[in-house]
Amino acid sequence: MTETRHHLETLFADLPDDLYGYLWVLSPGGTKTTRSFRDPDVAAGWVREFGPGVNVYAGVSLSDRVLPAHERVKNETAAGLVALGGDVDFGKRGCPRDEAAARGIIAAMPLPPTLVVASGHGLQPWWIFNEAWGFTDDDDREMASLLSAAWQRLLLATAAAHGYTIDAVGDLARVLRVAGTVNVKDPAAPVPVQLLDGDGPRCNPEDLYHLPELFPHLEAEEAARRPRADTTTPTPTGGGRYGEAALASEVAQLAATPPGVRNNAARDAAFRMGRLVAGGELAEKPTLDALNAAVAGWGVDQRAVRKTAGTIKRALEAGERLPRCAPPRAAIVADPDQQAAAHGAAPERDSEDGEETVQPPAPSLPYHTTAAHMAEVIGEQEWLWPRWLPVGHISLMAAKRGVGKSALALWLENCVATGGPWPDGSPGAGEPGYALHIETEGFQGGHRERMMAWGVDMEQIIYLGEDGMASLTLEDPKALQAVQALASHYCVKLIVIDALRRATKGDENDSRLASILADWQNLARDMRCCILLLHHMGKGYDGTRPPLLDDLRGTSGIGDVARSALGLWVPDPTRPGAVSVLQMKASLLSAEEAEEAGFAFEWDPLGGLDFDIPQPAEAHDENLTDLAEKLIVEIIRANAGTAQRAEILKAGEGRDLGRGPLDRAAKRLKERGVITKTPDGKWGLLERRMG
Repeated sequence: MTETRHHLETLFADLPDDLYGYLWVLSPGGTKTTRSFRDPDVAAGWVREFGPGVNVYAGVSLSDRVLPAHERVKNETAAGLVALGGDVDFGKRGCPRDEAAARGIIAAMPLPPTLVVASGHGLQPWWIFNEAWGFTDDDDREMASLLSAAWQRLLLATAAAHGYTIDAVGDLARVLRVAGTVNVKDPAAPVPVQLLDGDGPRCNPEDLYHLPELFPHLEAEEAARRPRADTTTPTPTGGGRYGEAALASEVAQLAATPPGVRNNAARDAAFRMGRLVAGGELAEKPTLDALNAAVAGWGVDQRAVRKTAGTIKRALEAGERLPRCAPPRAAIVADPDQQAAAHGAAPERDSEDGEETVQPPAPSLPYHTTAAHMAEVIGEQEWLWPRWLPVGHISLMAAKRGVGKSALALWLENCVATGGPWPDGSPGAGEPGYALHIETEGFQGGHRERMMAWGVDMEQIIYLGEDGMASLTLEDPKALQAVQALASHYCVKLIVIDALRRATKGDENDSRLASILADWQNLARDMRCCILLLHHMGKGYDGTRPPLLDDLRGTSGIGDVARSALGLWVPDPTRPGAVSVLQMKASLLSAEEAEEAGFAFEWDPLGGLDFDIPQPAEAHDENLTDLAEKLIVEIIRANAGTAQRAEILKAGEGRDLGRGPLDRAAKRLKERGVITKTPDGKWGLLERRMG
């Protein structure tokens, strides 16, 4: 009884005058009894009277009254909290293999527990408060519930980081075993419940809120509790054995997912589980907790975990629009271990109440979805820099050598690093972020001089290699994995590759380069970041007019893979540092938005960049562009529906229309479907689109 008294006194000594602790007793036959108390010595005496033939538990919460024998404290009736608890089983499928592994999980928590109890089949740590937390109102209760659930998220994430799954016991109604009693869950094999560690430090609830390790889990719990708009299908709250088994299988697979496909795997798993939530096979909150715990086990930066948590939430909500229930009983393999082996899932383990669990059957069709679900999961296009750098895609920045590509890219990295405004004046993120610079032309020394002179935040910009001098080639799969690891760890927002010419071992004219870039496009998508690829213009571009995609050096696949393309040029040769920037590709913008996008800057290597200069008049002269459109259509019609570009440029000279307005006009006409490029390289008129 010494263990029992020590355990109960540590928990319930000096209770507030108006609050009660309670014991909950469960007999092997299923009879349940509650006993309320204020004196832990009285409770220890009751435990002695109960004898070794029953399971005895203590509640983590307090009651404001003596409870009837048939009633337990509920989440909504808890009047106080004495501790945070955990339940780390071992020796079962998916759990830690032994006591040492279970202790490793507990030891990895940011605070050591006050007590550790061997429950008979695992360890139950208690983090006990310096004094009982008595709730003064509903807000106190909600804060305690939030803290308890977030602590449980952290414990589950810690277990997942060690490669294991454990039970969630973070609700205020939770009861845990009392030391000095006997675990008779299986009456034929009773196991003593023992106090292993009983002299650990206590803690204050307010101190726990300030633990950095708990921050993301508090945020995730708060997000999970925010109300959302009703969907067309109500979300049930109950769960079933089929759903629990399906969730366990998904969590195990998600935890083992390798880098490169994790974001997709999380979305797919959440969508499938969302369908089961809507079908009544799972409860939403525990499902989100389990999936997020698996993601936390990847060992990535906490900001990346939070991003993936948002993806999981959206995907689960999308899945709830397509309810799915358990298949008929006949469709389930009778032998759970046989089924687990057949479908690559972990065999079931017994639930706490001893009921058999059932694994779901393998799908009869390959995974697929509807366009509606795809749209729901992907959500609206995010922009790191509105109209210029879309999240999840490759963007290009192209110009003739020496115009200022690297200078502008370096300043964009600084915008990410500081969270400051973008070059066109649009607001930045407002908080520091990380940028990754991949230098392939050996210009690190020049970057250093510019960053020092311009006051760039160099702590937030990452270079490859121990000394920052390493480079890579895009074809190398190890390079892709290394960049992905850095992007994941630092939650990188922008990756700059400067420049494409030295980043590939092959020929820029080789169409296979597009396939190589597609792998990097997938990285941008999975990491939810932007990749900015710096590239040169071809020899045929003389820089006297605004650049076009057709002016890029190399295969057209380079321009095809990008979803945004910044073109830089110098309108006034007498001012070589005054650069105009335009949007050359409008895949994610309307033609009007692309036309409106544009800014100018002036720079020098030591003085920095000045964005407070006017855009050259010709670049935005709508009257000239409108006149150029009319001229193009006129010339093409006069030449039986097609005309060479040289013919149009020559006609423009007679009307004071230079290459800039004519090329911009041609671009707008092509985007509106008025003209097209014919197989023989001419501009052709699509008469059916006119008028």
